Amino acid sequence: MLSFINLPMKIINILEGNISPREIAAGVCLGVFLGFTPLNAPMALLLAAFFFIFKINRAAALLTLPLFKAVYFFGMYKFADAVGFYILDKAGYLTGFWRQVTHLPVLAYLDINNTLIAGGLLISIVLSIPIYFIAKRLAIFFGVKYSQKIKNSPLAKWISIVIKNKAESQPSSPFKRLNIKGIVIAISALLVFHFGVGFFVSPAVSSLVADNINKYSNAKISIDKVNVWPLTLSFTLKGMKVFDPEVTGARIAKIDNCSARVSPLGVFSRRLVFSNINISGAEINVEARPDGSFNINNLAVSKKPGSGMKWRSLMQKRDLFGRIYEIIKKRFSKKDQEKIKEEQKSAEKITKVVQQLPKGKLVHFKNVKDFYIFEIRKLDIANASITLSANGNILEITKARMRLGQIVFDPENGVKVGLVDLHGNVNKGAAPAGRFDIFFSQGVDKNAQKAVFNAELEDIDMDATRFIYEDSLPIYVVRGFLTLKSKTYIEAGAIDSKNEINLRNHELLQKAGGNPMMGFVPVPVVCEAINRIDPLKLNFGIGGTLEKPEFKGFHELIMTLIKPHIANFKDNIINEGINALGELFK
Repeated sequence: MLSFINLPMKIINILEGNISPREIAAGVCLGVFLGFTPLNAPMALLLAAFFFIFKINRAAALLTLPLFKAVYFFGMYKFADAVGFYILDKAGYLTGFWRQVTHLPVLAYLDINNTLIAGGLLISIVLSIPIYFIAKRLAIFFGVKYSQKIKNSPLAKWISIVIKNKAESQPSSPFKRLNIKGIVIAISALLVFHFGVGFFVSPAVSSLVADNINKYSNAKISIDKVNVWPLTLSFTLKGMKVFDPEVTGARIAKIDNCSARVSPLGVFSRRLVFSNINISGAEINVEARPDGSFNINNLAVSKKPGSGMKWRSLMQKRDLFGRIYEIIKKRFSKKDQEKIKEEQKSAEKITKVVQQLPKGKLVHFKNVKDFYIFEIRKLDIANASITLSANGNILEITKARMRLGQIVFDPENGVKVGLVDLHGNVNKGAAPAGRFDIFFSQGVDKNAQKAVFNAELEDIDMDATRFIYEDSLPIYVVRGFLTLKSKTYIEAGAIDSKNEINLRNHELLQKAGGNPMMGFVPVPVVCEAINRIDPLKLNFGIGGTLEKPEFKGFHELIMTLIKPHIANFKDNIINEGINALGELFK
């Protein structure tokens, strides 16, 4: 009964002057916004929130809404479409503004890039200014003229008595303005939804989740169980397996447990952004193939025709170090630096795509960073086991800890990784072969590509790890244990590197087909002299560029160290020369 008489009572209150003219005018203006924008769009929910939250006269909004909506249906929507298309597409000077607005959290869901909504909002803003003042004056006029008549009418008296009796029958409570029952029902519904999806719905559709991941990536993935927790924007995976898409049945990774949390701001901006992913119990198989590629490349290769072939041709017949070096060198080459500069310039350029709707149009605004379908800000892998194989050689990394960051992915552009932090122990079969700590990060600053590479190796078995470096060294390492500390900074291809090397129990030989001389000294003599220095300690820097690195004073350092050991070599050369001349004169 009260709900039926609530609206007439509000009309009476308007005319009695119990509500200020400003509130009435604000209610009429809200009616304008609701009338000139589609009520089936997300924007209507925001306007409805204004209806309940802000101090306006709701009766005035409801009374005027049908009037403005009728005007809208009888032709105003066409004008709104034309206005919206102009400010979204034709007015190029507003493109940057719309790119920012349409990607802001929450606003990204309001379809402001819809021509009907953008045009309707602009028309409503313009019309609300005069309508506000007109409605305010009319409220004052009618309030004075009809207030006493309405107040004394039988209907008004009857409604007042009913509301008064109803209010007296309600017990006094500090929570009388709160709908406790409704709040309890809402919270209960949310909890049922949260745990129902987490424990029952999501495990039942685990295969569907895997199918969708396979749909948007090159990977072939299977998942035993998925638990999605909607209220916390998180999920857990169990028994996840990743297979090589090019080799049937070849498993690249197995993950026992994985938990992830999605960024709310990313969700509100219509982007899939993982703020944190934690993985434990991972087994990863990395295989270097004869064509120079890795099996993990297939998971993130771009879908553009011919992509990846240049990389493979660059890395053919190279060891693991050489392949990584070629990737970094290409990334920092002059050609790539120019490309990065162009990308930086084009990053501010915005592409507009117009999508036709049954009524109105959608104008999408995108620049370079908007083309990545998802981002991982932090990925932690604990207690991992990694098997690295190349050319029949197998190396195992145990107790590995991997931290990756700033990972972005797009099917067209592949994967980009901004940070890599690796720790672990190296094993060859059952025998320990050393440990390592490697840190790499890259980024762009002032149109220049920058990178930091720090490495610490401790007692690395040079024989066990030969397939990693053997093609990159000018000499052959028979055996030895390497401890290394390297701090390298790269900017626009220029190298600034400081290195400390400690080599013990080593034996070096001249490589077949290699350079026979080091300066004026034969390489076999240098190797023999170095073999006598145990341990061999070197401190040197590397400058120049990635294309032409310069080992600052390295040769001089080597010659200084081996000089005492080649003194006899000079004497032997002289004596052999004299004896040869004597034999000649005889």
